[in-house]
Amino acid sequence: MTDINKKHYEQEIDELISATKFESNVNKLQQLSNQFFIRRLGIAAIRLLFECIIVFFVVKSYPDLSWLWYVVFGAETTGLIILAVFWILFKRKQEKLSTNSEKLFELVNEKIEDLAEQELSVEWSQYDKELDESSRKQQLETAKLSDSNIREMMIGRWSTTIETSDVKTEGWNEFNENGTFESKMKIITDHLPAYCHIRGRWYLSDKVIHWEVKDSTNTELLPTGLEMEDEILVISENQLIYRDGDGNLVHEQRI
Repeated sequence: MTDINKKHYEQEIDELISATKFESNVNKLQQLSNQFFIRRLGIAAIRLLFECIIVFFVVKSYPDLSWLWYVVFGAETTGLIILAVFWILFKRKQEKLSTNSEKLFELVNEKIEDLAEQELSVEWSQYDKELDESSRKQQLETAKLSDSNIREMMIGRWSTTIETSDVKTEGWNEFNENGTFESKMKIITDHLPAYCHIRGRWYLSDKVIHWEVKDSTNTELLPTGLEMEDEILVISENQLIYRDGDGNLVHEQRI
């Protein structure tokens, strides 16, 4: 992953966290507002009760002041109406904030998904365009492996086929843990087969196989002392794909 795309990921993740915190704050605000209005209603009910008790004793002692009942109930009713209006307006504001937070959350998620797709397309563009989609996915996994992991997976015998416009090569390669290799192949040119059996040394560096021929039964095709380099593109339990020094894409299967 490039540094630029890493920064994009970090920015998107920060936005996601911010959106999550915003939605959490909205929920907390709703809880606090609910508690506030419930307390206000409780206080209003207690105040109304005390005022009724006071007015009752006052009117009992002074019947001419019975109009105080209207004043008390009128004032408390007006207060409750105002409180209800504020409650309705505040609930609408809360719903709007909640909707906006959900939209923001969805928008950030969409941005991260888009960025992930772009990142994947950028990574794929950096790899071999001759590979099919399945092999490309495996190549992304291979790119994460260390040389020691790849070397361990390479140990064993692999069947190989290389076919170009004028040459076809069939045979097998065997990689040994002690750093030696052995290969037998049939090379067909102009419908005439040629056979070659070679042995030598190999090692892996930066996902590139380095070969050195030490012994060859056909020095015209593969002379002793020949050194070759092949870039590994894909390796799995049963598949090995690399590009040889001539630019050919080589597919091998574990035997």
